[in-house]
Amino acid sequence: MKNSNSFHIIPILQLCTLFFPFSGEKDKRDSGEHHFNDYYSGIYLGRLAFPIGGVGAGMFCMEGDGSISHLSVNNKPEIYNEPFAFAAISVKNVPNGAKVLEAPVPTWELFGSGGTGNGSSGRNYGLPRFENGKFLARFPFACLELTDKDIPLQVEVLGWSPFIPTDEDNSSLPAGVMEYRFKNNLSERHP
Repeated sequence: MKNSNSFHIIPILQLCTLFFPFSGEKDKRDSGEHHFNDYYSGIYLGRLAFPIGGVGAGMFCMEGDGSISHLSVNNKPEIYNEPFAFAAISVKNVPNGAKVLEAPVPTWELFGSGGTGNGSSGRNYGLPRFENGKFLARFPFACLELTDKDIPLQVEVLGWSPFIPTDEDNSSLPAGVMEYRFKNNLSERHP
């Protein structure tokens, strides 16, 4: 009796080599691909939502660009709730020195979310943002690093949840934190 499983192994191996290239191939970091357990940047920021909040106690998500979404409180899941809330910075005597502390808005949000055909009322998409961002997720922490040629600051947004393994009381506190850290990159003082 012939084993029919042997005929299916070769096509599956061929498909695996197409979708999962071997490590011996050229490193594709320069082509904009995302590597497992690495920073998210570029187009990969647009489909990322990191949950912040106590276990079973309500939550919000820190999007890949640093915006707040999926705000759910009072035992009512609101997965499409995007509150009109943001943090911003203004640096005196710097042209274009006022920006929202977020990376650029993903293109799909500009043209694909509800109300975009009517001008996206209630959204802050038109406000200036930092040029570049890279996001690193390490539960319960998420870190977004922002850079911009107009603002001489190194900006880091750190979001985290109260999470202590085997301690469900403290892990379910109704709290979530977003910390903003700034480091001046100027080597000399300007008047």
